[in-house]
Amino acid sequence: AADTAARSPRHDAIFGYGAPPAGWGFGAFLRHVLPEDRPAVERSFRAAVEEGAEWRFECRIRRVGDGEARWIEARGQPVA
Repeated sequence: AADTAARSPRHDAIFGYGAPPAGWGFGAFLRHVLPEDRPAVERSFRAAVEEGAEWRFECRIRRVGDGEARWIEARGQPVA
C-alpha cells in the first residue's frame, strides 16, 4: 500500500506497542514525532522520496502508553 512501512518487532516496542499496530505508515509515524521535530522529519522524508535515496534521520518520538519521549536514529528506503 502507498502508506505502509515494513518494520521489525523491536521497532514497534521502541514506539511502545506490545503488538504490531495496524496500518503503520508515514502518517502514523509522524503522529509520534514531537511537534518541534516534525518539519525537519517531513523535509528529509520528501527529499528521500523525490531522490529515491535512503532516508536517514534522527528525531524525538513520544511512546504510546507511557508517553515517554525518546530520541531515535533511523534509516529507510522509499519504494514505489
